Amino acid sequence: MSDDLPFDYPSEPNPGAAPRRVCRRHEWVRWEDPIVSETRCARCNVIRDDATSRRGKNNRSRGNAAELVVARHLGGKKMGPLGLPWDVEMPGYARLQVKKLATAPSLRSVASELARIGSGAEMPGFIWVEPGRGGERLIVFRLSDFAERHGIPEVEG
Repeated sequence: MSDDLPFDYPSEPNPGAAPRRVCRRHEWVRWEDPIVSETRCARCNVIRDDATSRRGKNNRSRGNAAELVVARHLGGKKMGPLGLPWDVEMPGYARLQVKKLATAPSLRSVASELARIGSGAEMPGFIWVEPGRGGERLIVFRLSDFAERHGIPEVEG
């Protein structure tokens, strides 16, 4: 009786299952087909979009350039490639996250970036760089951190 059941059909996807993992590093191969020729990953079979990969590469280089400009203006060190939550470090003073965005970020996103940096000997800060030459550059610190470091000194006598 159980031999009569159809077990060769594809099963339905499990709605509670975790999404399929993607490659950490794609292995691109040229996929030749009589109808279409495209580049695919040999591991996960995703199709490569040349425009998207070029846009990502350009945005990364613009972000790296913005970090370098900020580091030079403030006399700090560029730390972006190290994978830390901050991009520029001014030893003994501040750790700064630099974002080059077309529109100003919300205060909630700025606060979450400051929380990611954490607090310590250096003050966490956020710098928003507007795209384009001569674009606006704004720096944000928490009031409590800034007041602790630069507050009004006590007056003697």
